[in-house]
Amino acid sequence: MSNRIAVTIWALIHLSVGAVLQVRFALPAAQALALATPGYCLALLLVSALFYQGWQRGYRRLADSLGR
Repeated sequence: MSNRIAVTIWALIHLSVGAVLQVRFALPAAQALALATPGYCLALLLVSALFYQGWQRGYRRLADSLGR
């Protein structure tokens, strides 16, 4: 459930950035979304890497505490 909420929030942020680009620079909607997509994908990759590292650290800590 939380993954669905996170994806929805990310999609809404992407659409919001596209709307801001469209209004601010008078771009067509498709072009504004195309301009926003690379930064959106990069941010998504960085956030997923950060969560993955945190998950690994927590899993290692749990395994260490159970192993002792």
